[in-house]
Amino acid sequence: MPFAALIGERIFAAHGGISEDLLNWNQFERICRPTDITDIGFINDLIWADPGNFPGKYIQSPRGVSQVAQEGFEFLHDRKCLTIFSAPYYCGELNNKAGILYVAESLHCTIYQF
Repeated sequence: MPFAALIGERIFAAHGGISEDLLNWNQFERICRPTDITDIGFINDLIWADPGNFPGKYIQSPRGVSQVAQEGFEFLHDRKCLTIFSAPYYCGELNNKAGILYVAESLHCTIYQF
């Protein structure tokens, strides 16, 4: 399973957040697979970190559970970062919507809520 994707050399997609340890795309090519995600800091961040709407670049998060976007998506950092949350009614307890992002071949993006 991929750790991240680069779409049209313009859109970076990952399960979690962006790592301060990820400096360029070539770092992925140097990973010996299979690997344990805890062995490589930037991979751990890509999977578990969450973007936040706070000043500065990176802060430590003690959270450890999913960051729910109530509307299924949330823009951060002057719309340069987009969180998509694809689980509606998370854990059967929250009244949140879910979202998906469709990226057309032209790189035009459309968000769908359900």
